[in-house]
Amino acid sequence: MPEPRIGFVPDVGGTTLLKRLVGPARATMLILSGRRINAENAFQMGIVESIHGDGEVLAAAEALAADMALSAPTATGLVLDLLRNHDDDSLDDALAAETEAGVKALLSGEALEGIGAFAERRAPRWNR
Repeated sequence: MPEPRIGFVPDVGGTTLLKRLVGPARATMLILSGRRINAENAFQMGIVESIHGDGEVLAAAEALAADMALSAPTATGLVLDLLRNHDDDSLDDALAAETEAGVKALLSGEALEGIGAFAERRAPRWNR
């Protein structure tokens, strides 16, 4: 993040998200030093989830997307909301939000389809 070197502050989540990914000490070092890091360093710090060679990125992204698409749509949306919108919640509030999301998922009927599919050894048929 070279912004401070040219008089800017990283925005659009640059400081906030990096601090959450790598911790405040590493984020401070990376942002204030403006150092560039390679893929291996980014992987070790948890900034990236995986490293792929030339020509492998699209196939890896498609495989990950296919895995994610197997999940129930309502539950997936609720999980994304929890992950994206409850970072600043107290532990009690975060647990309450999880419980509420769990009830919504159960009421959607997806859990019944998921359990039925598992019992019948078939892929779930989600209503999309």
